Amino acid sequence: MLIYFICLLIIKSNAQSRLTGYVKDSLQTPVENVMVTIQDTANKQTLAFSITDANGFFDLHITHLTFPFLLQARALNYATYQKKLNAGASPLLIILQHQINEIKEVTVKTGPIIVKRGDTISYRVDAFAQLNDRSIADVLSRMPGIEVNQDGKIFYLGKPIDKYYIDGMDLLEGKYNLANKNLPYNSVTSVQVLENHQPIKLLDSLVPSEKTSLNIKLKNNITTTGTVYALTGFSPFLYEGNITPMLFKKKMQMIASYQFNNSGNNTAKQLATLSIEELTNNLTDKDEPNTPLNIVALQTPNINSNKYLFNRIQMPTLQYLKKLNNGLEVKLAVSYIKDKQLQTGNNTTIYSINNGNLELNEQIANSYTIHHLENSIVLQNNSSKVFYKNITKLNGYWNQQVGIIQQSNHSLYQRTKNNFLAISNNLKAIVPIGKQLVTFHSIINYHQKPDMLTVTPGVYSYLLNNNVAYQKTEQTFTQYYFRTQQAAEIIKLLGKYTFTGRAGINTIQQQTNGTILLDDSVFAPLPFKNKLNILSTNAYITQEWNKKLKRGDMGIKIPIQYTQINLKENLQLIEDRKQLVTINPVLYFRYDLSGTWQWNTNFSYQQKIDNYLNITYGYVLKNYRNLQVSPYPLAVVKSFNFSTVLFYRSTLHASFFNLFYIYTQSQQPYLLNSTIQPNGSQQITAIARKNTTQLHMLETRFSKMIANWHSNFSISANLSLQQYNQFINQNFTQSSNVNIKSVFTWSSNFSALGEINYNFTPQWFILNMKNNKPNTSFLYSQSLNYAVPVSKTESISLNQELYFNAATATNQQTLFTDVLYRKQFSKSKTDIELGVRNLFNNNYIVNNSINPYYTLQSGFYLRPRQFTIAVRFAFH
Repeated sequence: MLIYFICLLIIKSNAQSRLTGYVKDSLQTPVENVMVTIQDTANKQTLAFSITDANGFFDLHITHLTFPFLLQARALNYATYQKKLNAGASPLLIILQHQINEIKEVTVKTGPIIVKRGDTISYRVDAFAQLNDRSIADVLSRMPGIEVNQDGKIFYLGKPIDKYYIDGMDLLEGKYNLANKNLPYNSVTSVQVLENHQPIKLLDSLVPSEKTSLNIKLKNNITTTGTVYALTGFSPFLYEGNITPMLFKKKMQMIASYQFNNSGNNTAKQLATLSIEELTNNLTDKDEPNTPLNIVALQTPNINSNKYLFNRIQMPTLQYLKKLNNGLEVKLAVSYIKDKQLQTGNNTTIYSINNGNLELNEQIANSYTIHHLENSIVLQNNSSKVFYKNITKLNGYWNQQVGIIQQSNHSLYQRTKNNFLAISNNLKAIVPIGKQLVTFHSIINYHQKPDMLTVTPGVYSYLLNNNVAYQKTEQTFTQYYFRTQQAAEIIKLLGKYTFTGRAGINTIQQQTNGTILLDDSVFAPLPFKNKLNILSTNAYITQEWNKKLKRGDMGIKIPIQYTQINLKENLQLIEDRKQLVTINPVLYFRYDLSGTWQWNTNFSYQQKIDNYLNITYGYVLKNYRNLQVSPYPLAVVKSFNFSTVLFYRSTLHASFFNLFYIYTQSQQPYLLNSTIQPNGSQQITAIARKNTTQLHMLETRFSKMIANWHSNFSISANLSLQQYNQFINQNFTQSSNVNIKSVFTWSSNFSALGEINYNFTPQWFILNMKNNKPNTSFLYSQSLNYAVPVSKTESISLNQELYFNAATATNQQTLFTDVLYRKQFSKSKTDIELGVRNLFNNNYIVNNSINPYYTLQSGFYLRPRQFTIAVRFAFH
């Protein structure tokens, strides 16, 4: 294999064309961040593109270049450069002419609303803005093809975006909700969707990408903008403050924010990682806690948090990016969250067991205290000559949960301390060596997670204390985790093919300590203790071949992996070891059926030893009624995955459509067995038995702008079917879940008559268990927002949300009504708002969920009717 890699390094490629050059202005000054593209003159297809560096240099790699071709260069505040060339001599010199901003601005405002140029689709922001919009997030969701979910995650044609740029710079590293919620839309001229976007410039014309990113194009080269917001009201006494200044310059960007409130606004969501690359890194590096010990919680209703969340949050944060010499960038991110949340309500849990149903009723009052500190520093050079990125993170949580549960004949107190500290470093570098690119990747991650759960009075006395009642149960559970990964990769063009070879080694060490203590002094027996050491080593060699087609590409990836896992339980003297060699192929095919239709298909087969980091040979008390032991065997889990997707986008007709189908089948050698006691407590163990799970998922969405009606609408549907097996009280059961969801949205601007936004979302849940009657649930939500201008500077809006749940005997329907009056002072860019939230004072909502062997119905007490007055200032 080593000889194979060495041979690849010396093979020469004669099928590739390369064009280099410089872009300068009329004063011979290099121009940075210019997009230089090559187009086929016959079909207008973009063959390659490059972004100029600080020296104005661009580097274009084209697999097959036919003459003549069209060379284009575009940059803000410069006239577009176009030239048809009959030869490809390098280096080229492109001279851009300055273009007056005022002329360009007028052109944009009167130009097309949606424009497609190559792989970039631009949406004119002012065409989608409405009366009550303040931030760019308010406008985004009306753009056809784009959707924004409740958490702020942005999707394009059903796929989450990869990067969120502001004027071409990735300031936020996936935490884009902070900008999305606070950047005034008046500061933005257009939103650009970058299809088939390769974020690493060095790989632009070498490695195809199906990723999609978003670029927020600001109106000015130097933009000082942001939001100042203050709210007060009653009852109870309300306060909310938001001071978020922003500065965007050519070589520096900054967002500073201090937000605080007790009004139910969950501002911590603004710091959540949402983009796929950063989210995947967080999961792989375990930079976020997965808390094993918790109190029994209420099921959060699927409504706006300002209706149910009793909170007291403070959140300062700073995001800073500076471009240095030689293309280097430094990014600094610092944030701290301090929050106190309260929940009150009740749970009704109905277990479906073979001899009938078991019902458990709980009155619950919970308190959550959250302290979260996160710091990161990024050093990056992303140019057409070299790529280097190093991320260093420090992430800490110091949380506490306290709960009181009242049952029919007794009360119970539960409390957890959940601490988490993680330090990680992620380095990736790509450099040209000869005629190929070589990548080095290094990851080092360490975290410690000490958790403690206290329950009073003591529980599981029949297992822990010879059936004698006692006062208090205390579970401690601590994990220490260390991971290191070192890898190298080469990328080389071989005629029509791009070859990628990767080799690396990944090592994980984890130590788990846990014990149950009774009444502060008596240790539970040995089966209720854990002292487990895990050492995992994974060495791999991967080769990937990609062939660029005339209208797409296809490829195969063949990873060969050697895995060795060693487990040692020091208290129960158990040792286990597993070695495995696997080949996990991946096939993919991407094809442009036409200028508007695209089809993608993926196949993959995988074998791996899964879930071994969650193994425990001793019981762990996860909450007061869940005692679980997880002695999973070190066995191979096999899975097959197939997905196919059809995309349609027409900017001419402002229509966007996508259709997904996903099928997954997995096999593992064990099943979970849930033993449910008459008091609702349960023990969960693993039973050796072949277990096959299947998942089918079908999803589609269509959205369109109707310009003549000043309207936008979208309709989507999602169907999923999951089939699985389980043991309940030692009895084998075959089960299936069917989930159906549809979403219809409509927005219209009737000018002087006002603006309407409407949403209708019905959902069906069906649980089938063999020999049991199907359990069906139907619910829907509707929302209607009507805003009408009273004068040029005044408006009144009415917002209504209706929630219906057919599965509940009472409180099936809940209607929320909010009223807002707004007065604008255009000279000072200030708004004054008077509002009423929850006008009809609904104080209780019921929601439910269907789970594999039980249904859960939660009643949640809501915030009362509230009167508010607010002042908002947007500087732009």
